[in-house]
Amino acid sequence: MTDDYTRGLDEIKALRARLANLEAIAAATPPRAGMHDAIADAMSAPPVDRKTRDLRNAAHGWQPDDQSEAALAARDRDPAGYAAASAAMHADGMSLALYERGRRASLALGTFTVPTPEGDAS
Repeated sequence: MTDDYTRGLDEIKALRARLANLEAIAAATPPRAGMHDAIADAMSAPPVDRKTRDLRNAAHGWQPDDQSEAALAARDRDPAGYAAASAAMHADGMSLALYERGRRASLALGTFTVPTPEGDAS
């Protein structure tokens, strides 16, 4: 026999042993464990209303960012000055708009609270 043929037979034997092991594990596992439970739970969960689904999608992956928070604060303090500075550097504001969209959604879902400045008694 050639080395390739012998290696092939060894691989088949190893695969058969692994398959037998997996079949034994599957036979010992209760019928509704693992993935089946996850699927059943997902299918039996009450449907999410459209507004909540849209908020979750908007907030997905959003993380607080100090630089974007500072840009939002600067824009709120002086909208005209912020617009002029953005136009001067040819910024389209898309990243800030997307950040703000995720921030608002996260606030609405209650997964983010606006930090108060340190030393603020309120």
